[in-house]
Amino acid sequence: MLDERAACPLVFKGEKVLRLELDLLREWGLYEPLLPRSGRIGELPNACDGRIVRRTPVEQIGLSYAELVNTLRMKTPWRVRSVVASLRQLTVPFSMR
Repeated sequence: MLDERAACPLVFKGEKVLRLELDLLREWGLYEPLLPRSGRIGELPNACDGRIVRRTPVEQIGLSYAELVNTLRMKTPWRVRSVVASLRQLTVPFSMR
């Protein structure tokens, strides 16, 4: 894993993690560590003319971007090497066509 910073700085940015992404995070053992840092979203209200006309059940979580990135970095398997650096050039040895 390559990043120019060892930790993601606080930024004014949020993430909403949807059901398919949550399923992958569960499969990889990364869902539980996010729960204390996130808010659960169980329904989405649908409004028309200022009134709620329907509530759609969903499974989602919301959290700050920095919390998401830094939590996932802390839980990255030990065999994934982290390098703090910037990528200057990438050479692809074969044609992508």
